[in-house]
Amino acid sequence: MKTLLIDLFKRTQFLFFPVLMLEIISKIVMKLQNSSQLIMLHAIWIMLAAFFLIIYSVQDLFKLIFTRNQFFYYSMKYKPTTILFLKSLMYIFMNYLFYLVYVPQINIEAIYKFEALFTFYMLNAAILMLLKSIKANSLVYIIAVILILGIIVTGFMTYFYSQMPHWMIGANDYHSAKQVYLTIIPITFLGLAGDYSKVIHSAIEMNGLLSTLGLGIFIYANKLKANW
Repeated sequence: MKTLLIDLFKRTQFLFFPVLMLEIISKIVMKLQNSSQLIMLHAIWIMLAAFFLIIYSVQDLFKLIFTRNQFFYYSMKYKPTTILFLKSLMYIFMNYLFYLVYVPQINIEAIYKFEALFTFYMLNAAILMLLKSIKANSLVYIIAVILILGIIVTGFMTYFYSQMPHWMIGANDYHSAKQVYLTIIPITFLGLAGDYSKVIHSAIEMNGLLSTLGLGIFIYANKLKANW
């Protein structure tokens, strides 16, 4: 198990480490020379980096299950489902570490961010396992991920807009802005003209429901026979 965890860490950190270093450098630059232009660039950088890391991890997990590019793992004594679960946890950890670096201050919302990441990766793993078990091809997986995540993202955005009309994807340090980390990428409310606590509690409940659903599907799919 130790060898497996070390290998999984090495295969994920090579991409996350440069991103973490760039964010640390950008934080230092912003403290030395703070301006509206730098704040805007930083917000764009956070949005693009978070989105890219998620996309990369999804395609990497896809290759683990649907291709033989990572055949090394199949030669080990552990089941592919175990490797998928551990690799998903590794990506949760690395994305969460990136969040802890870019977030303006660490508070109770750090728990909400972890829940959002856990929800996303468990749903993704569940979809992978379920489609692999029913012998669906890679195109079906891509369509399923797009549809399911599209529905989830659209649902969250529609709800956010109904409660908080002025918001943006990304993070910034404007005085009137409020960062929320209830999804896999940061969202900023521009002004709190709404019931902020209601939004938070509702989003936590939705994430909890989706993560439970993902775990349930994953456990069920793990009992099905799959051609590895």
